[in-house]
Amino acid sequence: AEPGTLNPCPESPNCVSSASENLQHKIEPIPFEGSIEQFQNKVREVSVKIPRTEILELENSYAHLVSKSFVFRFKDDLELAYNSDLKLIH
Repeated sequence: AEPGTLNPCPESPNCVSSASENLQHKIEPIPFEGSIEQFQNKVREVSVKIPRTEILELENSYAHLVSKSFVFRFKDDLELAYNSDLKLIH
């Protein structure tokens, strides 16, 4: 994907995205009222509340976080893209 845009889901069933056309992976975007700065602040706030989670990238309206499972340290990626015009986080 282009920098700052969401990566498409792979064929495996362990991915969801509001940008997916495939119903197996489709979820609804998250409503969010606020500026890009408020989006970034919320990402920072939430990331410290989720154990073993770190922000890899937070620039403009895009965020990429990774969270490691407790026992096996599996890594889960979380990408967020905020559309401030539509007031939605994808």
